[in-house]
Amino acid sequence: SSTIGGDSHVQGSQTVDKDQTVGGNTQVKGNQTVDGSSTIGGDAEVKGNTQLDKDLSVKGNESVAGSSTIGGDSHVQGSQTVDKDQTVSGNATVKGDSTVNGNQTVDKNSHVKGNQTVDGTSTLTGDVTTGSNVTVGKDLTTNGNSETKGNSTVDGNETVKGDATVNGNQTVDKDSHVKGNQTVDGTSDLKGDVTMEGNASVAKDFSVNGNTSLKDTKVDGTLETTGNATFDADTETKGNATVDGNSTVKGDSDVQGNGHVGKDLTVDGTSDLKGDVTMEGNASVAKDFSVSGNTSLKDTKVDGTLETTGNATFDADTEVKGNSTVDGNSTVKGDSDVQGNGHIGKDLTVDGTSD
Repeated sequence: SSTIGGDSHVQGSQTVDKDQTVGGNTQVKGNQTVDGSSTIGGDAEVKGNTQLDKDLSVKGNESVAGSSTIGGDSHVQGSQTVDKDQTVSGNATVKGDSTVNGNQTVDKNSHVKGNQTVDGTSTLTGDVTTGSNVTVGKDLTTNGNSETKGNSTVDGNETVKGDATVNGNQTVDKDSHVKGNQTVDGTSDLKGDVTMEGNASVAKDFSVNGNTSLKDTKVDGTLETTGNATFDADTETKGNATVDGNSTVKGDSDVQGNGHVGKDLTVDGTSDLKGDVTMEGNASVAKDFSVSGNTSLKDTKVDGTLETTGNATFDADTEVKGNSTVDGNSTVKGDSDVQGNGHIGKDLTVDGTSD
């Protein structure tokens, strides 16, 4: 054994074939090569670079105050705790579970081949693209815009508190309930039945190609039908009714007010006038004219023959410019003045004085 109480300075090489125990500090300014095992019972401090050509096994804790660069693979069989930032320039593969107690930031793309479960709130500030199906077990809230380029199927209820814009076609297999107002800027094609419990307001044209069944319908403006209009029940017009073409009434026509005919009036059947008839113009009767009651005429001219089957009474004077023939008896209660010649074909009887 060799014991050196002071400093030992070796300028050349030193070979130790067996064990060497250094009770104090050892400083090697040059290179040091250990062919066998080196056991350090205390702390080992390396101020410069350390190169290990083979494996490094650390059974206890390892503390690296600066940066640690591993050019090859790093295998950690136990737990690994990173108190500060960790940067992985290449790929990182975790075969077991990975738990991040703090926040996790991924600057680039993240690819999850298996299932992903988020127990807390997931906030996506950028765009979200899903290549397959998305299942949401509970409520889904979207504060911004939501765009679905493929098909979207909602098995439960869907509530949209803001505006919903559908740029393509929309198909609703079952009932659709709109509690507020509904505005359709384009064409609305309803192939099935339409039931409206409230009022319906159409600002522009309303076109129905098929049959229309209306109950208690009010039209504030003009109602125009280009085809035929058939009313199975009664119709009531509180204002004026104008017919540009012909009007045909197959049943009875009851006019409770005054009736005005601007042009000719043709009656093919019998005309029964229970009230007074006033004609400001001429009246032409092509056939017989029969009056069951009294007839009052003023300034009447008969171009043909005037025949009375009953008595005829003239309250004023009568003038006959032609000949007057009486087949029966003629009784003159007043005076008779014959200004022309008088001819009596038979006997003349004078009961009074003849002057």
